[in-house]
Amino acid sequence: MEYNYNICIVEDDLFFANLIQETLKNQGFRSSKIYTNPREFLTSNDPKEIIILDHHFSDLTGIEILRKLKGNNPNTQVIYLSGQEKMSVAITAIKYGAFDYIEKSTENLKKLPSVVRKVIENNKETVPDQMNLFKRSRLFKLFF
Repeated sequence: MEYNYNICIVEDDLFFANLIQETLKNQGFRSSKIYTNPREFLTSNDPKEIIILDHHFSDLTGIEILRKLKGNNPNTQVIYLSGQEKMSVAITAIKYGAFDYIEKSTENLKKLPSVVRKVIENNKETVPDQMNLFKRSRLFKLFF
């Protein structure tokens, strides 16, 4: 099965970013782009449907990027990757809207395709729910 979602990989380690991309490609995820520079990613006009985001960069943290992303579009789905073993990093990432947190390792990389599928399934469930809520709202009844 092929999945056609715009997946952005924001990871300063190009080797690991390529490993992520190949892992997703082998599981049928076609569309992914790698960004090793987080500022370039933030200013790009590329669609940002699903983001796989590293924690540590030279001039920003993944948490700062996550907050900016969610501030611009709360529906953006972020899977947070980090080599940090601190539970506080995972808690903070989830607090600011990350869909999931995965500790960075080649072993844990095997979990990534199933997490991306969960993001996609979650999006399919959320959109109809939002539409049903809107249809029940006073605004909908007023205009339709």
